[in-house]
Amino acid sequence: MDEKYCEQYGIQKLSCGVEKDHGRIEKRDYYLYTNLKWLAEKDGWKNLRGIGMVRSSRLTKDGESTELRYFITSLTDVNLAAKAVRAH
Repeated sequence: MDEKYCEQYGIQKLSCGVEKDHGRIEKRDYYLYTNLKWLAEKDGWKNLRGIGMVRSSRLTKDGESTELRYFITSLTDVNLAAKAVRAH
């Protein structure tokens, strides 16, 4: 997602720098959306306050790959959500 899209829809974005570790180069982008008024089932999840996504792009000797992971959270700040995802 580009910055303009995130701004238009109120999506918080955090881009982490490129990390070189374990024989790979990895870049992570975290996204968090907290305007859940549209989600009819939100009351079924205790303390649900955001839906997030992590996009991990990796470059290894075997090639490139991108992985998308989604999560729900009670957090409303993308920085805190990113820390929680990394610690999980």
